[in-house]
Amino acid sequence: MKISENIKNFNKVSEEIQYPVLPEVVSVSSNEIKQLIEESKHTDRKRMRLCTHTDPSHGLHEMLIVHEKDTYVRPHKHLGRTESFHIIQGRTDVVVYEDDGNIREVVQMGEYNSGYNFYYRLNQSLFHTMLIYSDHLVFQETTSGPFDPALTLFAPWSPAPSETEASGIFLKNLIKDIANITASSKL
Repeated sequence: MKISENIKNFNKVSEEIQYPVLPEVVSVSSNEIKQLIEESKHTDRKRMRLCTHTDPSHGLHEMLIVHEKDTYVRPHKHLGRTESFHIIQGRTDVVVYEDDGNIREVVQMGEYNSGYNFYYRLNQSLFHTMLIYSDHLVFQETTSGPFDPALTLFAPWSPAPSETEASGIFLKNLIKDIANITASSKL
């Protein structure tokens, strides 16, 4: 695994994740966002995460995240946790599901001046995913910590990211489903 140069005042701990070196005051400029976007293009999963909390055990997790277009985010839910997104740059739909895989709601999102929702909060433990339309999506995610992978459940009706062909088909079908939902809501 090639780990590129750290973003100023951040330490890269994996191909996709960086934590602050000096956690007392954490600030991020457009230069760091540009670097995150560039670095996301060169990761296996086409994403980067700049954590502004000190480590995975912290009680509040705030992250700046970049996903490239067509990034597959497997539908998942977090047990006993809320999460919120604030879109900084780009366009996405957050798709919320019932446990059986039927779409419950589509939250169309974009940056503040886009005319779309720029903020959402998920207060219940519901399966959800993102469908990214722009070349890249930059967003802030906030959730409670500490991080415990056992508290994230992946939808059994969705393919694992390692199932490349199946996840590609899943995304194509999701695009069609959302187009149908959007078209019927305009009637």
